[in-house]
Amino acid sequence: MLATADFRELVKNGLLLAVDLILTDAEGRVLMGKRQNAPARGFWFVPGGRIFKNETLAQAIQRVSSTELSVAIAPAAVTVRGLFLHHYPDNVFGDPGFDTCYWVIACQAALPEEGFRPDSQHEDLRLWDPQSLLADPTVHRYTKNYFVADPDNLFFACQAPVEPVGLTGERPVRGS
Repeated sequence: MLATADFRELVKNGLLLAVDLILTDAEGRVLMGKRQNAPARGFWFVPGGRIFKNETLAQAIQRVSSTELSVAIAPAAVTVRGLFLHHYPDNVFGDPGFDTCYWVIACQAALPEEGFRPDSQHEDLRLWDPQSLLADPTVHRYTKNYFVADPDNLFFACQAPVEPVGLTGERPVRGS
């Protein structure tokens, strides 16, 4: 975990890698939280968060779902939908001098039926049907882009399962 000053410099001078969790219930509704912090403060957004250095995607999925929703999403049940670019004019520090830029790995999974609750960065959690979220101005456009045919911020699309390698902290080794 980075010290606040180091994280501020990273946001100011670099770009972040994050995971967004598109979690759907049996009726096809999507779980979203109303954000209390920047970027995207005041908007409804799918749960998500940055991926830490040396953290696998599987570890990030488990950490983000546990932290933001109080439930652990099993990486083996997750499908990667694609890589998206998110660019915000503001930053979590409230500094007017710089923006925030993320590459986001969008992942989809079934939402556990119960036990989820918001963390401190979300005012509320709510289930939305895709048609309603597309029509609502309080849903952030980057979340809406997960439900349109040709999003303007999609770098590449895929339908790949998440491999739960490296869950114990070891670095995966690719064979020749």
